[in-house]
Amino acid sequence: MSILKAYYNRKKKQSVYRETFLSDLLPADFVESTITFQSGIPRQNAEQYIQPFLNGGNCKIKWDRKVAISTPLRLQSDTTIIATDITKGAILATGSEKPIFMNRNIVFAGNTSIVDKNIIIDGGTWHGNNDGQQNKGTPEFGLATINSFHGVKNLQYRNCNFFEPMTYCILANNIVDGVYEDIYIDVGVNSRSNKDGVHFDGWCANCRISRLDVKTLDDAIGLNTNDAFTKKFNYPDRTFTDFYDVSMYGPITNIIIEDIHFRNSIFGIRLLSTVALVSNITIRRFTGITGEYAILIDNFQSDMNWCTPNGLGNFKNIIIDDIDVIISDRVQWGANQSAVINIAGSIDGLTATNVLGARNGSKPLYAKKPSCPLGNYIYKNIVVNGQNIT
Repeated sequence: MSILKAYYNRKKKQSVYRETFLSDLLPADFVESTITFQSGIPRQNAEQYIQPFLNGGNCKIKWDRKVAISTPLRLQSDTTIIATDITKGAILATGSEKPIFMNRNIVFAGNTSIVDKNIIIDGGTWHGNNDGQQNKGTPEFGLATINSFHGVKNLQYRNCNFFEPMTYCILANNIVDGVYEDIYIDVGVNSRSNKDGVHFDGWCANCRISRLDVKTLDDAIGLNTNDAFTKKFNYPDRTFTDFYDVSMYGPITNIIIEDIHFRNSIFGIRLLSTVALVSNITIRRFTGITGEYAILIDNFQSDMNWCTPNGLGNFKNIIIDDIDVIISDRVQWGANQSAVINIAGSIDGLTATNVLGARNGSKPLYAKKPSCPLGNYIYKNIVVNGQNIT
């Protein structure tokens, strides 16, 4: 066989599309799990039956069972997970301390270096089994999120429930053209922190988060160009920086966040930067109840030792419109400033319109800090409801 013919045969083999029901991958006597809210019970693990089918990508699984997962299912290009109905899905196995889903080819930084593309998770209930976990993650796989993706172009989540994670429901890093829509999130009642709903880290671009109904014990949605992985998640017996790389601290740009309802979340939306740029962010149509703030734009001024590296913040072209939320009097972790819009980081360009004051009347419309231990913030072109507050 010629080299050229062998090459084309190999390419043809790689391009074969595969589709199956999950039930066809599992043994006939497989024991299903319970994945309902506050009643999650993991039973038989399923990854050993599922991962071989996922290998190579270019496939679809019609997810018609409720299974336990003890080690992450690794997704590659052109992979679709579509639940046959909202009651089907997966729960993290007790003691796993790992995500349920990750992509195969981890790329922390650089949009042009992305390998995995066109990954879709549509429908289903995905349960983090918080009560069954002890630690917030492992050095091998990072945080015990429900889903963690690092380096994917065209990543889509639609019509999903996310329940009771140990940390974040969704961790996104270096995601381009991502879609997160029609998602219901409830992290449960456990008092641990870091229970974000959708958490973006650096290098995310051209993404949309829309139609979320969310209750969290930390940020409902966070966009963090600089984060604290190198400090706050280190434990004596396990160092998360064995997995995370500081290169993941990078810009976040062209993000739309819209039609969000807070169901008494501790915090609302946080934009966090010390040095890397957060730019071209549109935030619109928020309702519901949050504690402490609806929107926070800051450089982690409450503890300057946590983020890597330190800096005054770097925000540009932030658009906010149509915000009508109740800011509760509940203070969970110590208020940053406790207003509807809180500003504590250098900004060049913020326009907020149609922002109502907190309907309980106890919190101001906005609060703006002049400085932090590193120095004075630089504020330019900040307008709230027609008032220049620069």
